[in-house]
Amino acid sequence: GSPPLGSPPLGSPPLGSQPVGSPPGGGGESGESGESAAGGLLINGLDARFVCHLIDQPLRLMALLAQTRAGRWRRNGQSASKPAVLYRSPVFADAFAMPDLLLLQLGLVVLGPRRFLSAACRRFEAGPFWRRLLPRGGGG
Repeated sequence: GSPPLGSPPLGSPPLGSQPVGSPPGGGGESGESGESAAGGLLINGLDARFVCHLIDQPLRLMALLAQTRAGRWRRNGQSASKPAVLYRSPVFADAFAMPDLLLLQLGLVVLGPRRFLSAACRRFEAGPFWRRLLPRGGGG
């Protein structure tokens, strides 16, 4: 009757027949990038726009935590600082901070450093800061 547990479903290619990181259904010839059904770029089998959405909330939270640490929310009293302390506390870190860090790591691996840092700079609103640091003219 039915296939044993752990075996691929009937009609699917055997395990190991696709290279690691290739999208299901073949994808591009290199197995690393192609087009998704929605038209987005596939990177390691994941839609880049989807990964950008995944990392957006952890980046927002990291920006809020950085602002709280810098005292930008001091006017709100304990309503902003207490959740920031609880988020990093050992009791809640496994449930909240670690999954967020894993999503950020996934985003860095899938998107690459340039695209990930671009998203982080947008979320932290650090564009003007970096423009002041970079030399003008773009020479070597």
